[in-house]
Amino acid sequence: MDKKQRHFIEHNSTALYPYLIKLFDDEQKDWAANVILYYISKRRATGIAYMTVQDISLWRKARKDLDKKYWIDYFVRTSTNK
Repeated sequence: MDKKQRHFIEHNSTALYPYLIKLFDDEQKDWAANVILYYISKRRATGIAYMTVQDISLWRKARKDLDKKYWIDYFVRTSTNK
């Protein structure tokens, strides 16, 4: 990610959350959306990093639904705290 893209994401993160969460329904984009959500929230990603190094399908089976729920809850918390 270049400096311009990083700047855009960091300054528009709240607007991006709903869009990125919707991408969990697309297996071509779900993993990328999750990584971007981790990046913009600064959430520690150690567990998923290990899983995906092994196999992204492992993340889809073991963590995808949990991560999606977490991001929905996170979005609600952050959008109501403003």
